[in-house]
Amino acid sequence: MKKICTALLLVAAACLTSGCAAVLERSYSSVRPHTSQYWEEGASSSALRVEDYQSLVNGLLVLVSNQTETGVVRLYGYAEQSAVVADMDRAVTEVTMEDPLGAYLVEYVTYECAEETSCYEVTVKFSYQKTPAQLREMVNATTTSALPDLLRAALAEGRTVLAVKVGYMDQAPETIYDTLAAVMAEAGRDEDSWTVQYYPDAGEVGDARVVEIVWQIPEEPAVPSNAIPQQPFANAPLA
Repeated sequence: MKKICTALLLVAAACLTSGCAAVLERSYSSVRPHTSQYWEEGASSSALRVEDYQSLVNGLLVLVSNQTETGVVRLYGYAEQSAVVADMDRAVTEVTMEDPLGAYLVEYVTYECAEETSCYEVTVKFSYQKTPAQLREMVNATTTSALPDLLRAALAEGRTVLAVKVGYMDQAPETIYDTLAAVMAEAGRDEDSWTVQYYPDAGEVGDARVVEIVWQIPEEPAVPSNAIPQQPFANAPLA
């Protein structure tokens, strides 16, 4: 009989690269042998095979990058189910609260762990706070110096949201805010009409983060419904 355990992790989204870029950005410069994750062949359903903690994190990032709603991960080399649960809890936290793409996309994660003959099979379910369209619209930038021009372009296009995945945060949030405020002022928008959010919400200089700017389109002045149109001067009666 399978032993089943269920864990629920609610991720506060303090609250877009696409595909597997979050995985590609992770460093593999360690001298330790690298264990690659891969999809198991011949399985009744697609399942991701992992054999250590780092490949578990990478596997979850693959699922998140594809905005997979339900995924199966098979963990090998774990002697006890408690160790699987501990690594799952830690990996989900890292993926959804520390990785920029995961923090931006994921609202919360639930999973179920079942003991199989040669592995532990974990069924992971993701709930997303961003749509696939929002992920596709994400822009990539090397540093924060690109933000002003990207914001100007988005304003000119009539958009109301700009999400930028910055590979290297080379400025403090206060400096970024002042720069964005100057661009918004150029466009005639006051500080109450826009917001900036970071994913994850905390970080250090040099980290990769998603910067999301949201603003409102100014409303056109309303014409009173009871306004009486003025008669053209040409139609006025002659004296």
